[in-house]
Amino acid sequence: MDKLQGNFEEDIKINRFKLDEDCEIQPVLYNYWSDKLTEAKGNRDKLKNEVSLTYAQTEIETRKNPPGGKVTEGLIRAAVDTNPKIVELEEKLRVSQKEVYTYEAAVEALGHRKSMLDNLVKLYGSNYFSKPEGRKDSNSDNYSQDMRGRLNKDKQNEAQ
Repeated sequence: MDKLQGNFEEDIKINRFKLDEDCEIQPVLYNYWSDKLTEAKGNRDKLKNEVSLTYAQTEIETRKNPPGGKVTEGLIRAAVDTNPKIVELEEKLRVSQKEVYTYEAAVEALGHRKSMLDNLVKLYGSNYFSKPEGRKDSNSDNYSQDMRGRLNKDKQNEAQ
């Protein structure tokens, strides 16, 4: 089971000459990339919670010590939204969400890989890739030759 590379482009490839190995490794690959997806979702959810908590703490602090002038909801919202810590956390959240999307696509592609493995196994089972056997002495060939011979004799008899 040395096929597991942790490199998606390599892991997704199918070798139609080693279908037994590819079918055997498929659940391992699916599990590996599903675990990566689960981990990425956990990280994303943790960041979401951290953003919410930091946002709430910053809003409370901003209300206690407003940045001068008349205190309005718009001013508080702007002060919280531009807080460098919140901006940084939201960027990390965007990166984390992108990672989740990437792993979701990988897991979906592995589902397609499984489907293609199933199709290839069916094709091999039906001898799709077998070499044709061209036997000249089959009954249909003999019948065709016999009919051609009769037609040629009929043409020769008519010509005479």
